[in-house]
Amino acid sequence: MSNLLVKQVKYFGEKYSYSSPILTSGINILEGENGAGKTTFSSLLYFGLGGNVKWFREDTSEKHIEITSDKSNYVEITIIIDDHLYIVTRYIYKFEVNIVSPTDVITLPINRSINNTFTFSDWLLGKLNITVVEIYQGSEFYKLNFLDLFRLMYHDQITPVDKIYKRPDNENYMSDSGIIRKAIFEILTGNSFEEYYNSIANYRKALDEQATMKSLVQNFEYLNVDSSTLFEGKNSYNLNLDLNELLSQIEKLETYRESINDNVTSIKTSTEVLSQKRQKFSEYEEKVFGFKKDKSNIVLEYSKVKRVRENVVLEVTHLKKIIITNENLNLFSPDTCPICLKNANREPERCICGNEVTDEQYQKFFYTKEEYFNILKSKQKNIETLDIALKGYEDDIKYLSDKISLFEHKLEEIRGEISQLTKGRRVIKNIELKEVNDKILELEKKISQIRQQIKIELKREELESKRTSFGVKVEDAKRIMDEKKIEASKSMDDIVKSFSNKYLSLMSKALHDCNSARISSDDYMPIINGGTYKEASSNVSKRLMYYLTLFHLSLVDKIKFPKFLLIDTPENMGIDNDNFISAMLLINELGDERNSINKGQIIVTTGLNKYPDQFKEYIFQTIDKKNKLLIKNAFDIGA
Repeated sequence: MSNLLVKQVKYFGEKYSYSSPILTSGINILEGENGAGKTTFSSLLYFGLGGNVKWFREDTSEKHIEITSDKSNYVEITIIIDDHLYIVTRYIYKFEVNIVSPTDVITLPINRSINNTFTFSDWLLGKLNITVVEIYQGSEFYKLNFLDLFRLMYHDQITPVDKIYKRPDNENYMSDSGIIRKAIFEILTGNSFEEYYNSIANYRKALDEQATMKSLVQNFEYLNVDSSTLFEGKNSYNLNLDLNELLSQIEKLETYRESINDNVTSIKTSTEVLSQKRQKFSEYEEKVFGFKKDKSNIVLEYSKVKRVRENVVLEVTHLKKIIITNENLNLFSPDTCPICLKNANREPERCICGNEVTDEQYQKFFYTKEEYFNILKSKQKNIETLDIALKGYEDDIKYLSDKISLFEHKLEEIRGEISQLTKGRRVIKNIELKEVNDKILELEKKISQIRQQIKIELKREELESKRTSFGVKVEDAKRIMDEKKIEASKSMDDIVKSFSNKYLSLMSKALHDCNSARISSDDYMPIINGGTYKEASSNVSKRLMYYLTLFHLSLVDKIKFPKFLLIDTPENMGIDNDNFISAMLLINELGDERNSINKGQIIVTTGLNKYPDQFKEYIFQTIDKKNKLLIKNAFDIGA
């Protein structure tokens, strides 16, 4: 399996800089006093790998002063993945990463969005041969990213001591749910779980596609309910039968039309046709009368509304003039003479004319500037409402005018036909031909409607076919998901057993009174002494041994865990120095004779001399308050 190795950590800015020594595989220790920069080192590394470090931001109350006050500053991390070297650069505080390899230079976003579908996390997981999986929780889904998995690689100080997983950068019900935590453990340890979670995602996608198709069918039915009712819900087969019948009728009518043209005599007499025409003429006259009456009433209402609008427009114009004039002359004052517009020396409790009047009675006849504006807005709104009403009247008048014109045209046609009939013509071939042509046109209209309905039915049948296929797809996806779940569960049973065995071995040495230690097969959380162990300081060892066990499994088993740990000042969490040093010594028990700790990398930051004597050779840097991690830049200004 792929492993991650950090080769070097650098920080550059206008004021401060830092460049770590070259780090190696195995154990790497940074020792230092509190406040010298141990956590800064871990934070720089975490930030460079895409993490969110709140004290690097200017909008937080707990700022890292050296970094937030610096300019043009960035973090540069040199990493090796499967013998391939990459230099990762991230500016503070930017949400993109620049990656330089021997053959390419790319820039990738930190956060995922509609426009940024491929992120730095996707790139990093791809290099580590870890598939990006989607986790569904209810109607929400969440894509696991590298920082999620890093929660079991980064043993930080901020996370409460009784927790195992590092707190997520953006903590919410989804990112720190039990489902997400289980998925992190399973992806890092269970090789079959990538396929299982992908099968879950495929099943949920199939369900979504099925729901979407169902919605499409329902919307299609809703939009075409009128036409379906008109054609009695017939399918495409029956509609084609109706179409053929109508085509047959047209063929017969066309034959009949030819026979009329060929024959001298007509089947119908002029008297019969005359009666029909007069009856039709009477019906059309009645319709025209009704339309004209309706139009007259609407025109009357239109005129009334139009007059009202004109009056309101005049009022608005007047108000605008008053407001504009006031901007220049300041008219809106009860002490202004209405004749010359100059200030009047009005005595209290008296009108400008001199008569006695209370100020309350006097000022009620004057509007303030604000009141004038409110009145103007109200009047303008009235104009908009009246315009809408006038537009409606205009549409109704046009509609009725078109109807009147249409029926008056028909009346003229019938009047001409009646005129011909009353002249005593016995044969009315032309009129009979017109009736046949009208019938053919009517049938052609029905044929056009049926052909359109056939298209609708064919589309409906296509949608129904797709809905059925999506149903089959859902069933297949569920079957595959169930199979992958069984396969993954069997694999995880072995992982839980191996993890528990190594965890017990480490915990029994880290805690003198630890009799049993294992992880639950439900949520993979540790259970010490059957769940009865209560000593607070035990939480330090409980969490640290959990991380070391994961690292051990990555060495001896083929799991996805990238053989990397970042452990930041664990002795600050409430464990005494002797017990902490004893716990640190257990790092030597990781791996086996074929797979030593040097197959991976553990980076530890700790206090001065707070490590086993045997680990002194692993110290890559010592810092204190006089020699802090970040060094102030010195500039040569010349002699």
